[in-house]
Amino acid sequence: MNTEDKAWVRSLYRKAFPADERMPFSVLLHENGRRNEIRVYLEEGLPVGFTVIFPYKDLVYLSYLAVEEDQRVQGYGGRILELTGERCRGKRIVVDIEECRDDAENAGERRKRKAFYQRHGYEPSGIFYRFYGVDYELLCSGGSLTKEEWQELTVHIWGVSARTARYRV
Repeated sequence: MNTEDKAWVRSLYRKAFPADERMPFSVLLHENGRRNEIRVYLEEGLPVGFTVIFPYKDLVYLSYLAVEEDQRVQGYGGRILELTGERCRGKRIVVDIEECRDDAENAGERRKRKAFYQRHGYEPSGIFYRFYGVDYELLCSGGSLTKEEWQELTVHIWGVSARTARYRV
């Protein structure tokens, strides 16, 4: 990734995700030896969104998907999900979203996010977990997912710190 793209991704990453849901930017840039992929998506030569995925065996963890705020509601997010699905054909794609709870400050935003993924073929896995104080639900496209598979994938990505997650199924 060139310097300009890196700066753009870093800026959008900080704007689009709350601090308690961001991993260190160095992890996204392979500096910790993780095997991940960052893709920047362009429209007429200008960046509109990015994804960060972590492939592992027959799973792909879609860790981050962000679209510039002024570009949202134009179909870019859905198109990015389609392109990710095409690129990862034959694999199950997993995304974690903030758990939808009526008492959450951003309850409406959480419901909209879940509905967005479900419109694009992601199904609830029935797996919920808490990691660094944030409650997540796992959605999966292309098949089902077990808690054990998710745990194996997260230990592969984050190492032993992933073992601190607490699960509800």
